[in-house]
Amino acid sequence: MARVAQPAERLKTQTGMTSDCDFVYRPCAWEICQWIVESPRVVATSRFTLPTMRAAALLLALCVAPAAATEVTSSAAPATCSPLSYCPANCTRAGAAETDGLSILVTHLGLLGNIGRAVDIMRSFPGVQTDDRLDIHVSWMYLCCVTEEEIVNKVFPAMDAVRWSAPNASFSEVICNHDGSIILHADDASQAAIGAIVARFEAAIEATGVVVVPRATMEPFHMTVGTVDSTYPMADALAAINSAIPRGTWTAPIPLQNFAFLLPVPHVVSANA
Repeated sequence: MARVAQPAERLKTQTGMTSDCDFVYRPCAWEICQWIVESPRVVATSRFTLPTMRAAALLLALCVAPAAATEVTSSAAPATCSPLSYCPANCTRAGAAETDGLSILVTHLGLLGNIGRAVDIMRSFPGVQTDDRLDIHVSWMYLCCVTEEEIVNKVFPAMDAVRWSAPNASFSEVICNHDGSIILHADDASQAAIGAIVARFEAAIEATGVVVVPRATMEPFHMTVGTVDSTYPMADALAAINSAIPRGTWTAPIPLQNFAFLLPVPHVVSANA
């Protein structure tokens, strides 16, 4: 098959995208990219390792590149970042660790393109440490201070027994967390829908005797755009990103059909109702 650049409207038709993304196309191995795009269920339901999923995202990035960002030189007031965290750092149980269950969203080209735009804007300011352009995901749950035996023999079976339907995820705006990350928050309706399902998972897990740190006490559902150092002009960058990609334009609603734990063993929890 010839290596050809595909027009934006053809890609939107093939993928069902409705968000308006400014894609710039490069000559690429379109048959590979097309296979990934048109087979999202293969990616979503397979027990892929995280490096494999990152490789899939890289293949997509070879076909789709976000439009170049315009450098912004505003001078907003200092940003007030979220004080919320994730798993507590005071676990003293022998053999215990933490892991998270996440929905990997690299096959959603509208979102992938907008995250790329956000990363470009973020990098137009000095002080960036990392970006998650090729690792976009939403963490449903953080299992804190649990042992491998508890996870495999109690937590996973308890979650598999819960009946649930896939919630839709939409995104509102980028904010900052006190740990130096820029994150894209799910909107209020998505927070409520995903949170209600997670609360049912937590109740099922606690019924087995495993202690749960409630997800509701942690940073709300989001995806990470990147991390920065203490010199970063956070308020300016957040204002620039939210101006370039307003609420409601990040992506069409995405049904979260499943999420996966990669550690201690791969395990996929799928909608079953």
